[in-house]
Amino acid sequence: MHPQQKKELDMLRRREIRKQTHCATERKRREQTNECFEKLRQIVPFHSDSNETRLAMSKLTILEKCISRLTELEAVVAQYESSIAASKIQSFSQPQATYYSPPGSPHPSEK
Repeated sequence: MHPQQKKELDMLRRREIRKQTHCATERKRREQTNECFEKLRQIVPFHSDSNETRLAMSKLTILEKCISRLTELEAVVAQYESSIAASKIQSFSQPQATYYSPPGSPHPSEK
């Protein structure tokens, strides 16, 4: 075999190997992406009369539902945090503790 032909054959083999490797990598990436979309589809609340509609949700619909749900949850968390903060402020404005003093002993504020 002529050296030039051998070089071209080697180059073709390398290209074919790179192509196969790329295809396998891309297939694995698509499978992982689809698995993640399937998990999201199962998790995100979706109100519908038909289970078929739920199964046929597109990836775009799944992402839109996730964004919508996360936005709702952020609002719930913000409301919860503000109610916690308000209850802390309210508890600081009220007396903190009640003291027990045995009969005949002075109140701690009188000491």
